[in-house]
Amino acid sequence: MAVTLTLPRPRFTLSDRNLIERRLRQPQGNSTRYRNLLQLQYPFVVRGRHLTLLVSDEVSYESAVKAWVRNRFLAGIRKQLNNYCSADFYYLKQNDGRARALRVISTLSVSLSHSGWEVRLLHVIGSGN
Repeated sequence: MAVTLTLPRPRFTLSDRNLIERRLRQPQGNSTRYRNLLQLQYPFVVRGRHLTLLVSDEVSYESAVKAWVRNRFLAGIRKQLNNYCSADFYYLKQNDGRARALRVISTLSVSLSHSGWEVRLLHVIGSGN
């Protein structure tokens, strides 16, 4: 179940999505995950091209371990291609703080979205501890 609060302003849009997932897993046992995503969208124009700056941070709480287990930071640009399709170019950094060894994943992605469907065209991952 997800609830999103959106605050549209003249120069930007701020949204706060709250999502609860029930995970049915065997043999580990079932759990509930809470995910909170705070996102800023800032439209701007460069050389006549209309773009949107995207910045977001998502944190996840896992009931099975009773801890905040993940943090995802995203920064990028969206280009609206037509009324139904957009392209996102972004950098994503994910920190899995509860893994056996601290795992940080950095991702550079290009994706196309159309009516709720997303296709990743380029996905480069770097991982380090």
